[in-house]
Amino acid sequence: MQIVESPGLERTIGKVIESRLVDQVVAKLLESEELWLLVDEIAQSPAVTEAITQQSLGFADEVADEVNQRTRRADAITERVARRLLRRRARVEPPPPVVDAP
Repeated sequence: MQIVESPGLERTIGKVIESRLVDQVVAKLLESEELWLLVDEIAQSPAVTEAITQQSLGFADEVADEVNQRTRRADAITERVARRLLRRRARVEPPPPVVDAP
């Protein structure tokens, strides 16, 4: 374990990362057909498609909630304006029903 944590190894790895060797390896990988086949395989895997589906559903729920809230606010404003114009009293909302916990 001392070898892995040694300052000499850290310097060597730092020099390798800063060298053009890493850039050349990455460039070769990106040119490789096998890499893109692997990327396609991973992207089409059931786990990845399920994760994307779940994330999309979560985002759709967030958007729907936001639209719902904005619509309620717009309805309330419109109703207040209409009641003022018609000189009617504001509607008194009944309290929400009490739900017994199971």
